[in-house]
Amino acid sequence: MKKIEEKIKEILEIVKLCPPNLQEKCFEILLNKALGTQKEDNLEHAPEHKSDDLPNPPAATGDEIKLSDIHTKARKLLDKGITIEQVNNIFYKEGDEFKPLFDDLKSTKVSESQIRLSLLEAFKNAIKTGNFSFSLDTIKELCDLYKCYDTANFSANFKSNHKLFMEDYKRGSTMSLSPQGKDKLIEVVKEIAS
Repeated sequence: MKKIEEKIKEILEIVKLCPPNLQEKCFEILLNKALGTQKEDNLEHAPEHKSDDLPNPPAATGDEIKLSDIHTKARKLLDKGITIEQVNNIFYKEGDEFKPLFDDLKSTKVSESQIRLSLLEAFKNAIKTGNFSFSLDTIKELCDLYKCYDTANFSANFKSNHKLFMEDYKRGSTMSLSPQGKDKLIEVVKEIAS
């Protein structure tokens, strides 16, 4: 039994190196291989990959975020149900900067994706500075990057979600999360990190 536990721990260490969207499949394949339950003919037809052929996950060039890296104000969210593992599934540390690991906002709605990016950007900033705030210009750039920038409804979306923010929408300004915004952030982090 101890041998199996050690093998599973070893598998989990390998899985952590994979991009989040591939971790479940990687775990399944490695566990089946370790337990000898994978069909041989599946392995015969699987393409062989050298470690040099596989792309490095973004976290391979950075570090995992430790509790001591998180500003005291942002740590309060950890008391409300966010785990350090979930934080590490969403962000990684590269030098003094925190960078996103997610590429899926887990929403098909442009308006919801815009708000999710705003919440996550505020969280990223809070990890470093303790301020749950973000620049609207940065959110426009992120929305462009994540293909969810709706120029016609950008401001209207913030105005219709005004309860999530302390300030009213003002073009080019900095906004911060309200208590309701922080609660919504917790939901979003849990969903995206899963």
